Amino acid sequence: MDQSRVKGRIPELDFLRGLALILMMFHHTIADLYDIYSRQFVAFQHSFWFYELGRPIVLTVFLTVSGTSSRFSRNSMKRGIRMVLFSIAATALTIFVDGFAKTGIIYFNVIHVVALSTVLYALFEKLAIKKQWIPDRRSEDENRDYKPHLFAGFLIVTGVFLVFLGPLTAPLIPD
Repeated sequence: MDQSRVKGRIPELDFLRGLALILMMFHHTIADLYDIYSRQFVAFQHSFWFYELGRPIVLTVFLTVSGTSSRFSRNSMKRGIRMVLFSIAATALTIFVDGFAKTGIIYFNVIHVVALSTVLYALFEKLAIKKQWIPDRRSEDENRDYKPHLFAGFLIVTGVFLVFLGPLTAPLIPD
């Protein structure tokens, strides 16, 4: 048997996580080179193909891998709360740095999305286990009649609702 499968790792998920991380580091590096140091050779980051096509693909892969990994976490709530605390600290740091460098404050970014989504997923997972839509990973009972399609449907409907809710909040969020 494949050694990576024995350890409980999913190589495809690890590959996508690594790819998303490398692409995100690339994006942030060229953004800093252009925005902070005014290097023109990375001006392509504002082009249509990069900003409107490439960036959403990287974000989609990153958020999909993050969401998929939540199901494999032993305690999604604990992990989510740690991420929320980290995102609050990141916002506090940008407020502090903006006080003397005027670099801008990050109120809500990808790390905030992942953190809050992880907490919401943990709550939805508890509900799904209680309603017996999905099995409890700690339980040995495999003979129950679970309805995983209800849990997936619930998450999809919630996601679609939030996608349509996003543009409605645009006037409320400062630029």
